[in-house]
Amino acid sequence: MESLRVAIIGANGKTGRLLLSQILKEQQKREGDKVWQNPVAIVHADEQARHLMDEYHVDSYVFDLEKASVDDLCSILRSTGVNACVFTAGVGTHGGIDQLFTVDLDGCIKVVEACEKVGVQRFIHVSAIRIEDREFWWNLEGLKSYFIAKRSADHFVKSSSLDFTILQPGWLHVGEGTGKVLPLDRINEKSSEGYSLKREDLASMIIQCLLHPEKTSRRTICLANGDQPIDKFMACL
Repeated sequence: MESLRVAIIGANGKTGRLLLSQILKEQQKREGDKVWQNPVAIVHADEQARHLMDEYHVDSYVFDLEKASVDDLCSILRSTGVNACVFTAGVGTHGGIDQLFTVDLDGCIKVVEACEKVGVQRFIHVSAIRIEDREFWWNLEGLKSYFIAKRSADHFVKSSSLDFTILQPGWLHVGEGTGKVLPLDRINEKSSEGYSLKREDLASMIIQCLLHPEKTSRRTICLANGDQPIDKFMACL
């Protein structure tokens, strides 16, 4: 397969950092076959970029999802020669309603538009579980706007020309990954637990999606921790 150089939008976030770490470990493990090139960290502020460069020794760039233009991001993508992009950014439940729409929604739209303009076809969007089920999220306290923004972003991604994968995890938790998820046909077994998923396992799934576009391109995949090893989950897709 083509050597992967991945731009991580939101690389300073909890999932973004885990993904950076895992890509760098994969790069060391697979050094002989050159599957991975150094990833590119794209963050919100200069201080974040300097910190990631010092900690991970990766190229880091500042792109303000709210204020910067699509052409600004095009310049970064062209100059770095990336061939895949992962959108892990978002204010989520911690920001105001305005930022849900300027970052989680329009920020994602800007990234998709930039990828289309420069020809970066592979795109992975981290969304949320059961996004199409309004009965599930309509009355969740404080989350309605979040789900509306994420759902709209998903729909924009699906309408694009990109080879996308939309990952829809349940509630994300820190801690050591389990290396296991639930098969898709059993996903609702975790409904009472909020479809919980370790962030480390989400990062592992992103890695697998990047390595296996033939199984994951133009697909939406719901995720929760379970009893099926991730490699077997991928084999069953």
